[in-house]
Amino acid sequence: MKKTLLILSISVLATTVRPLPASELENTIVLTENSPTSLTATYNGSTSGVTVTLFSPDNWSVSFPSSVLLGHLGIQWLEPENSSLVNLWLSEGFFEDHRASISSEFPVDLNGTPLANGATFADVGTDTSNGESISATFHDNAATAEAAPDTGSTLELLALTLAALFAASRLRSFRLA
Repeated sequence: MKKTLLILSISVLATTVRPLPASELENTIVLTENSPTSLTATYNGSTSGVTVTLFSPDNWSVSFPSSVLLGHLGIQWLEPENSSLVNLWLSEGFFEDHRASISSEFPVDLNGTPLANGATFADVGTDTSNGESISATFHDNAATAEAAPDTGSTLELLALTLAALFAASRLRSFRLA
């Protein structure tokens, strides 16, 4: 009886535990825009070997490990606050196979269909260390930072206006005297 139960248990385990097919072992790039000057990037959940360089507000270059070979030249993700603008990925394959340029607040290119914010684009390249494809996901969280009012400048302008009104009222009272 114990032997039959053991054989049955092994049979059940053998049918439920299986190696993942290659299509389920995909490598992942995740880009997150936090503000016009802050972009984070991970490769397979890690920042190791990933470098983000800010060129100007809303424009970055991202370098991935040298085993990453990027193949797709252009991908667009819609800006969450404005559907006529996109976050644009351009692979720098002609110069460096493991680098991509990222531009935010970019006009929609009518030659392609933009993906939704947070969507994943499959097969942006291949990782030569494991031979598997790479997918890319873009999260635009900058809309919150971009929509927040600049209270520092607003308060400075209010103070300047009040000072000008005070000076004008003093000048007027001086003339009346």
